[in-house]
Amino acid sequence: VNNGLMQASCPGTLFGMTVLPEAFPKTLVMIMAPGAFFTYGTLMAIFKRLIDKMKANKEFSRSLFVVKDIKKDETITEDNVRSIRPGFGLHPKYLKEILGKKAKQDLNKGTPFKLEFIGD
Repeated sequence: VNNGLMQASCPGTLFGMTVLPEAFPKTLVMIMAPGAFFTYGTLMAIFKRLIDKMKANKEFSRSLFVVKDIKKDETITEDNVRSIRPGFGLHPKYLKEILGKKAKQDLNKGTPFKLEFIGD
């Protein structure tokens, strides 16, 4: 099924449906207020406010940071990478995945951790 807004049979989507990218603004309007009309400019203003709030809240969320200097090829451990505030590093859900891996480069204390810091 493809009605211009949604298509069926995409695995992992709600009720087997997914929103096509070109229909996103129209679909969002229908989801936000069925029967109401929002202009594209109004929606963008709403999105901007939401994004600004999300960015402001990043400082209160947690993320992974280098808490002790790490040399290239040194093993990532809970002693040198921890979940702390602010939320500008890698999401804490990746901690178990990165523990035991080797650093691809030297990392300084205070660096927000990124997946690209670990070697193969």
